[in-house]
Amino acid sequence: MAATKTKLLILLFILAISCGRNNETDVKVISEIFPELIDSLGISAFNFPPPPLPPLFDKELNIIGIDTIAANKILEKYEQQLDSINLIDKRLLLGLVDSNLPIDFNDLRQIEFFDSLLINEIVENNQEVDKPRSTWGLNQFNVPENYQLILESDLNREYPNTWEITDRKFGGILAFSKVYFDEEKKYGVLIVNYYPFKMEGISYFVIIEYLESKWKLNKMIINWIT
Repeated sequence: MAATKTKLLILLFILAISCGRNNETDVKVISEIFPELIDSLGISAFNFPPPPLPPLFDKELNIIGIDTIAANKILEKYEQQLDSINLIDKRLLLGLVDSNLPIDFNDLRQIEFFDSLLINEIVENNQEVDKPRSTWGLNQFNVPENYQLILESDLNREYPNTWEITDRKFGGILAFSKVYFDEEKKYGVLIVNYYPFKMEGISYFVIIEYLESKWKLNKMIINWIT
């Protein structure tokens, strides 16, 4: 009798975990992997890059080092500029494309570097899944406190010249697709596009894995670069 109760409790526990993961939203999953994404994409305040330091020349005009006196003055001015920006808001501003991206399963299947069995399983598990484009609910995202997400439409209204922001640290614009899972919800795939500059961008197919009760990055494969 005790063994039967124990088995029942274990079964209920497994079902509870499974149901919890089945009810997870795309926003919750993306929020969990957000810090890893930031690191992997190398996002920083691209509108305030460190200034180039002046070289030091010898009599034959060969570069022999850095002019430390001039460099210290330049860096001091740069730090003062950052301090004045941080007084307005210390957070790194990131735009988010309002709607989720579509994902092309045919393109996904053609990526040679992916685990084809896993990708085929995810594709087959989602062939009949209807995930229409919809606007992200920004208030549902849980991002680290040193970042601020803002919908691209709101960003454009606040800063008509988005790529010339001077009063905030700006890291570019992100775009996410919906998340598609395998049958066991152990793995998932989504598209992440990142635009650090006006005419430059990079897109990734991102594989995520559920480990230690949390979604984590497993693999990022380049989809396209502009």
